[in-house]
Amino acid sequence: DLDAPSSSPAPSSSPSQPASAQRQRERYARLARAVGVALVRWLHASGAIGASRGKESSSRKESSARAEPPSLASWRAMRLRAAKGVKTAVSYHLPMHRLLATVATHGATVLDLPAGMLLPADQGVLCDLADDEAELLEAIAELPTRLQLACAQKRAHLWVRNGYSALKQAALYRTSLFSDVGLAPDLGVLQLCLSRLGMGRFLRGLLARWSLPDMRG
Repeated sequence: DLDAPSSSPAPSSSPSQPASAQRQRERYARLARAVGVALVRWLHASGAIGASRGKESSSRKESSARAEPPSLASWRAMRLRAAKGVKTAVSYHLPMHRLLATVATHGATVLDLPAGMLLPADQGVLCDLADDEAELLEAIAELPTRLQLACAQKRAHLWVRNGYSALKQAALYRTSLFSDVGLAPDLGVLQLCLSRLGMGRFLRGLLARWSLPDMRG
């Protein structure tokens, strides 16, 4: 007689797997917080976004005194920040932003984390730089947004007096050779900020930076 084939036991999940995943998430949270705090402190110390904060706060006070809705007050504050256009600091070298984008990409693709866990907020730094998380995210998105605006203006031939050097920089930034380490991480940071800010506030910031009129339906 032939023996009946023995059924193979179903693979059982090891109890160490959930613990290992939890440890990976904890390590990611520490790394993301460290990178985020370093980036925010650098932005604050360099004055990249802190110079216009006083004007924005005074604009908010004036708007609240006129009993304007919060969306209109936020729009006026963004217009003040965008008043100088790209005459403020613009650089193709944003290593801290791109490091944050790399860390967030690992958390989203490898650890399968939701958007709310990709960028842990640090309340101590928040108090130094911004009044709430939304202002912090707008500060993080500021320099990548300026760079996208500068490239758009160069492609529109608004930097003609700078010769071909400005056009070559914008062209190299979009090539496959450099886009993986420049354009893609920059867009990743903007996507991260978009997922946390919401479409309305993020779009108002872009419209203000591009000096476009407010679109109200």
